[in-house]
Formats: sequence, structure tokens, C-alpha cells
Amino acid sequence: MIDFNSLTLAPCIAVFGQPVVYQPAAGAPIALTGIFNAVATEDKISGDGQVVQVVTPTLAINAADLPAGAPLPVRNELVQVNGTLWQIAEPVADNFGQLLLKLKRVTQ
Repeated sequence: MIDFNSLTLAPCIAVFGQPVVYQPAAGAPIALTGIFNAVATEDKISGDGQVVQVVTPTLAINAADLPAGAPLPVRNELVQVNGTLWQIAEPVADNFGQLLLKLKRVTQ
């Protein structure tokens, strides 16, 4: 079986990643490295059936980088990237170890 984590995900995060902090609902903050994309887009269907593109900032992290026993990120938990606080709107896991966190900026 191909180890996608060591062949692709880990090297990409090592090259393109930046320090981030994940704050689980319970427990101490966790320092990680992730790939942040402030201008990722996705297609959505509007109320009148039109396809529209919306900007959805994302953070890609490697599930293997979480400490043993740490929970996987879930909706409404927080991450800090470049000093900005973001709320996890939707965590999306793939079958290769990547967690793509769709984010909403926390306004204060």
C-alpha cells in the first residue's frame, strides 16, 4: 500500500506550511504546522439555482501531527493563523490523513 502521508502530505506541509495553533474545546492549545489558504473558493448553489463561487478560507493539517490521544478538530473549535483567530466551520477528512478545515473569521 502506498503511504501517501509520508510521500505527499508531510513533505507539502513541511515546504508550504506555517505555524498554527489549534484550540480544542477541552484541553490545552496544540501547536501544529498547516497550509493556510485565505482565498480558497468553492461552488455553492444559490436559492434561485445559480452556481456561485464563495471564498472559504481553509487550513490543511496532517492528522498524524496531532499528539497521541488528541481529538480531531470539530466544528466551532478555534485555530489561530498569523495572529488571526478562526472558527472551524467544517472539518473535512480524506482517506490519506489530511484534515481540511473550512474556516470562518472570528470577529470581536
